[in-house]
Amino acid sequence: VTDRLGLGGDEAARASCYPPARLGDVKVVLLGTKRAITVGMVARACAAFEVGELVLVAPRCNGLAKAALRSSKGALQHSQGGGLRASEVEFLSEALAGSSVCV
Repeated sequence: VTDRLGLGGDEAARASCYPPARLGDVKVVLLGTKRAITVGMVARACAAFEVGELVLVAPRCNGLAKAALRSSKGALQHSQGGGLRASEVEFLSEALAGSSVCV
């Protein structure tokens, strides 16, 4: 089958193991989050659904506190590894910049 597709054995194996992210172009925005555990749980859900970016707007907690890291089950620790991108901004307008649809 891989010969008919013009893929070498290694390329075909990589393509089947690493399909493109389902929601890679989706950005989840949390506004004024009070609890670090909430940030962690949302980060875990974002990683599970392959969401591209998590943005915290003016959080009232430390998004990288031990509670957030523990409840994220690794999603926040591995955010620099090319999976979930997490960032923090001060204003909602900054978080929504470049977005075409907001729900």
